Amino acid sequence: MSNKTTLNSSATAEAKRRVGAKLGVIWWAIFLRGILALTLALCAFVWPEQTLGLLIKLLGLYFLLDGVIGGISAYRSGDKLSPVVQAIVSLTIGLVLLLWTEVSGKVFLILVGVWLILQGAGLTVAAFRIESGDVRRTLTMVIGGTMA
Repeated sequence: MSNKTTLNSSATAEAKRRVGAKLGVIWWAIFLRGILALTLALCAFVWPEQTLGLLIKLLGLYFLLDGVIGGISAYRSGDKLSPVVQAIVSLTIGLVLLLWTEVSGKVFLILVGVWLILQGAGLTVAAFRIESGDVRRTLTMVIGGTMA
């Protein structure tokens, strides 16, 4: 075996060990998320109208928290434009979803669609600011492109 193959094998083994160790620590979180997703799905089948209202409120809270985190990120980072726009959009949609209780499912889906497009556009812009040789650039472009 060549030296390069040996290095690749040891790097692969180390990566597997790290991922295995990390999953061993957080397996319960993945399991709990699965249980919550199944519970939401069952509720959606049994009580569709109430589940939609709950989902709208939960996503409103999520958007608010996302906006706060985005605002903190914008404050701490040197690049202010993308994170500030994303934070403002998230905060606005979160407030709309929480304060306008008569928001219909159609308007809700439109707001979520707009949010995803703007988040994807922000990630795509951020990807172009990463150096072209960096692996994170491609990943950020893919994630941004799938959202937009």
